[in-house]
Amino acid sequence: MTLPFKAVAVDMDGTFLDDRKQFDHEQFDQLLTEFEKRGVHFIVASGRPYVRLKQDFKGFADRMDFVTLNGSRLIIKGKDAASYPMNRADVLELLDDVQAKYGKMATMVFQKDIAYLHSEIDKDERDFLAYFAGNSDVIDDWNDLPEDDIYQITFGMDSKHAADVEEAFNKNHDNKISAFASA
Repeated sequence: MTLPFKAVAVDMDGTFLDDRKQFDHEQFDQLLTEFEKRGVHFIVASGRPYVRLKQDFKGFADRMDFVTLNGSRLIIKGKDAASYPMNRADVLELLDDVQAKYGKMATMVFQKDIAYLHSEIDKDERDFLAYFAGNSDVIDDWNDLPEDDIYQITFGMDSKHAADVEEAFNKNHDNKISAFASA
């Protein structure tokens, strides 16, 4: 029987994963195999980076598609299909602007295979956030970030400020960022 759809897309936390942040691997393998037989793509859409999602889906990742870092990278069957990095100068300016207005906070800057956390953040909080990064390192100065593409910035701030951050930055930068709250 032909299915009335060609893809199934899921989010991770609160949707695909159970309360223990796990899934039934045997059941998923059966489901994924059935989807493959019927030509249906299984897509994970997540704010998490691909390096973390590969760990979450070990043994399955090359059979799936991923929209990672809130849409800034697309991976199809283990291969990069599209990416939308941010301008490095804009990232550094945004980091400065947010810190100047809202103070120091847990911040992660995501490159392709690694996320950077600032050394000023409490080690326990860095360790907690590092789980979601999959691969992380600590940096003392944002200006020392490697020259690789930057795909996402995460600020640990009250979600009520997201619209203000976006509006203030984009007023002077031709609408280059989208800011939103995440669970």
